[in-house]
Amino acid sequence: MTPVEKIAHWVEGKPVWWKHAVRLSLYNETLGREELDEILQVARVESGLYEEAELSDDVKSKLDVKGYESESEKVTVRSISNVVNVGALAEDQELKFSSPNLNIVYGDNGTGKSTYANILKNVCLSRGGARKVIGNVFEESPHSPSSLFKVNVAGEDLEVQWQVGFESDERLKSVRVFDSSSSEHFVAKEDELGYKPFGLSLLEDLAEAVDHVKRNVHEEIMPGNGFSVLPRI
Repeated sequence: MTPVEKIAHWVEGKPVWWKHAVRLSLYNETLGREELDEILQVARVESGLYEEAELSDDVKSKLDVKGYESESEKVTVRSISNVVNVGALAEDQELKFSSPNLNIVYGDNGTGKSTYANILKNVCLSRGGARKVIGNVFEESPHSPSSLFKVNVAGEDLEVQWQVGFESDERLKSVRVFDSSSSEHFVAKEDELGYKPFGLSLLEDLAEAVDHVKRNVHEEIMPGNGFSVLPRI
């Protein structure tokens, strides 16, 4: 098993909020204030502090580590086509990729370059997270954002249908996407490029989440903590 698979297997036997911390770190690549507060809330609910609240199925579900498993086959993306209700992208065009050559996608501002890149970052794997794929805000559509991927897996050409909300495909998750926003995830300081194995960053984020919950619990049970009523003068 890969390090990420081992961590996912290990954390299944831990508290739900531990697993949720790893999940958020796995999907968001980092834990910000919003994610840490969400983990704290899950810990409170799991501990029974809010009797009227229950943990959602998404929080309790098993971790999805597709793309972080051992890779045994070569996967190449050939094209993206049949795009439906993704931003303002035209639905009758196909973006082809030449392999193994370098591909350059160019065009004027607003022609959809970043939107295609965002589809790739959501369908495949990318460090630094990805913006949510949304529909066309100028035209109402009954369809969820979707597209058709043509891929080559171990020499065999296949078609993979993707749609927002569908379970991730392990073949597409084996493809890594890198862009300028991904580079910011690696740059630690000026003129220095930092790299940390992903399994190690998961454990560091988990330790940060545990410390965040611990500090908040200590503050809440601190004697004399809370509002004090001053006497009227």
